Amino acid sequence: MRNSIGKSPFHACYDLKGCADDKLIEKEGERIKAVHKRIWNVGMWCGQINWTDERKRYYAGKLEARGIEVELRPHQRSHFISLLKRDTDLLAGHNLMDYSLLVATKETPSGLEAPGPAELTPYRCPGKNGKDLLVYVSLIDFLQVWTNGKRVARCVKVCECNKATIPPKEYASRMLTHFTRQVVDGQGNDADSVDIDFSMENLPSEKLISRPLSMRYGNSLRRFSQ
Repeated sequence: MRNSIGKSPFHACYDLKGCADDKLIEKEGERIKAVHKRIWNVGMWCGQINWTDERKRYYAGKLEARGIEVELRPHQRSHFISLLKRDTDLLAGHNLMDYSLLVATKETPSGLEAPGPAELTPYRCPGKNGKDLLVYVSLIDFLQVWTNGKRVARCVKVCECNKATIPPKEYASRMLTHFTRQVVDGQGNDADSVDIDFSMENLPSEKLISRPLSMRYGNSLRRFSQ
């Protein structure tokens, strides 16, 4: 994670998939412990009265992550969506799914150089109290192939709504649609229209076994222009 968004502490850090698996990782420098409601944890399914404080905090973070809006300048938003479209198309073409979009923010005095390695160039937006808000974004965990095991998992989770275990083309389309809606114009203007085709028919065909990833795939979403 440090290679893509830098070091903690963050004002906030989210792991987002555009589905029910979205979660808050860190808030105001505090790590949020993951406490899952697994099927074998019977007590957790009998109401929140049996939840621990850590479970309640984790669940509240998931709700926050699902509704987060990322505010960028109009040209930054257009640039971000075009990169996301390119990358999700590439991943779908290699039969990959279940990846996440890391979104992390830091506050820094206006005009001060962003902390961390020079390769990490965040989006810089006006923040509160005269400070700048640095927005780091990166696709991670993108090597999960759509296999027969994932097909079985999809069937097992038949009662789960808005799940992450879906075929690559559907996964890519959902992520692009979700973040086109959730990444907004921070200047309060109508968001610039971006010529994006959301139809799954235009995505590469699905394959059970992926081709080797191109070694030239190095220009990932974490390399932003301000």
